[in-house]
Amino acid sequence: MVVLSLIACSEDSYQEADKMNETEPVNNDSGGMQTNSFENDTPGTYIPGNYFVWQDPTNSGAWPYTNTPGEGYITPWDIWYRNKYATPSYIITTGSETSDFYLRVIPWVGLAYYDSANDGRYHDPFIASTSPPGLIADMAANPTLYPNLYANSNEIGNLVPAQPIIMDGSSLQNCEVAINSTRDHLPVDVATLGSGWNPINRFFNLSGGVTSQERNLLRNYGKVFFYQVEVYNRYTMAPLASGFLQLENANLHNTGTGNVHWTTTSVTGTAPGMGAAIDLYYYYANIGGTIFDPTQLIGSTVNQCDSLEVVFENIYPSSIGLAGPSGKRIYFQTVQGVPYLWGNGGVALSIR
Repeated sequence: MVVLSLIACSEDSYQEADKMNETEPVNNDSGGMQTNSFENDTPGTYIPGNYFVWQDPTNSGAWPYTNTPGEGYITPWDIWYRNKYATPSYIITTGSETSDFYLRVIPWVGLAYYDSANDGRYHDPFIASTSPPGLIADMAANPTLYPNLYANSNEIGNLVPAQPIIMDGSSLQNCEVAINSTRDHLPVDVATLGSGWNPINRFFNLSGGVTSQERNLLRNYGKVFFYQVEVYNRYTMAPLASGFLQLENANLHNTGTGNVHWTTTSVTGTAPGMGAAIDLYYYYANIGGTIFDPTQLIGSTVNQCDSLEVVFENIYPSSIGLAGPSGKRIYFQTVQGVPYLWGNGGVALSIR
């Protein structure tokens, strides 16, 4: 799996990452990763000058496990720190220089945050703190401008598919990509792509049925909720795996326990592949905003999360096994960067 050094656009970065990937990272369901919706007392540890990679307790003390990722559910989505350290990165990898796998991915994207009121008036509380009321979009007053995102009169939980991303495994640029942006929370425009390894300019193409107002709202407040994946043998095109993936959130129903603050929105969303409406939750600690000091990471009680990030009920797995003798799986997981951990982190879809 890849680390956030992949954001650097050079082949050396990928080789360096491959070296780090010789050991297996911990999946979200076993507490090895987390989001900007971090757990307050375990945000992680960064020691300057050392690599920061996923934690592997089976190799405790082995190179390069000097730094410690945060624990629990950590992602780069926090409305109070939106794009402060870096825009989120979306990494997709099927191998190294070439791959035996052909991957077709449909990202399902929607609004990442909830303002605590399902009234069709989408607010940014961070902007409201200096320029009240912080109204970003009045979907209720202009429903025809938001036909997808304001479906069923709900301002969250409505998703749209981006155009498929194909990684055909034939070369490095068709095996690995790091999609990020110079300014956009969700990279929906080729013109604002960042410095990630992305030589053929992949982005989340929302053409077809999405209005310009919806695209702009997703540009600034969107995220990928699910990946719809199809994996094939690159040489024979025999199908190896298919389905939907979402980030694992093992602490979703531990609300009110310790430092976990997942709260029901009392709103249901529409998830791809599901006929029924699905419950939505958001991370709400009611402290008026996230407090994060990257210099206070080791045993600190300073850091407190109030991200307002929206998630669906756990309905899909975070990984799927591939058919055949390879023994590999496709994973959807979070990654953390240096020196701000979730603050300059991202998510990764990987076959390994």
